[in-house]
Amino acid sequence: MNNFSASAKKLARASSTLASLGLPAMLLLGSPPAACQVVALDGSVPGTARAHAGRQPDPSRDEARLSWPTATRLAGTVALVGASVLLDRPADRWAIRHHLNGAIRILRAVGDDAPIALATLAAGDALFRSDSDDGQVAWQAVKASVATATIVEITKIGVDRSRPTQERGASDFGHEKRADSSFPSLHTAVAWSVITPYAERYDAPWLYGLAALTNFSRVAGRDHWLSDTIAGAAIGWWTGDLFHRRSVADGQSTASVFIMPHGLG
Repeated sequence: MNNFSASAKKLARASSTLASLGLPAMLLLGSPPAACQVVALDGSVPGTARAHAGRQPDPSRDEARLSWPTATRLAGTVALVGASVLLDRPADRWAIRHHLNGAIRILRAVGDDAPIALATLAAGDALFRSDSDDGQVAWQAVKASVATATIVEITKIGVDRSRPTQERGASDFGHEKRADSSFPSLHTAVAWSVITPYAERYDAPWLYGLAALTNFSRVAGRDHWLSDTIAGAAIGWWTGDLFHRRSVADGQSTASVFIMPHGLG
């Protein structure tokens, strides 16, 4: 019972902190303006409606992004993870010097709590708004997070890398419980998997900054090497992107409100 109360308090604190940072209504309460469009009978969108409809998802951006060759994106991902390995030790030395700094500790707390808070908010949105466009985006985020967690746990068993706090170095493998492997970062992977469908659906790339905060917190707290978090982010992004791509391919569309001669329909 005490563990449940502690978890509830931790989630409440994380949600409150994320809200204070300006987490948008699209994630906390959904985003009706982006999912609702006023359309006249002739198919046009009245000027006043356009003025108040908010920022609509841009289908052309989805089409352009989906046309990127998978091989190119995969090569870029591998190169990024590989390059981050070279920064593992410098980043850890920085963390040793600064991890007790007051501001750093606050950012660490937010970044560490973000994945569970984001996943819980998305699950609630998917459950209570399942018949809306926003609810469907949330459902893609939930599925992506579950798939990501599964991939990460399997990868951990295969890699079995020591964590920075074990002081064995970034190239040490095979000394700890495989399920506790440092590579890749589960927190980071889940954060990116939940954020990606929202960021892509609503053309809000700034949301990736919130996911990147988890990368920072896991490195600053010496819970992971930098490359662990980059690999986790890559897994989360690829999985979230996959589920979003599938929803686009399935024809998930924006809801419309039609202006009828005697009212709305």
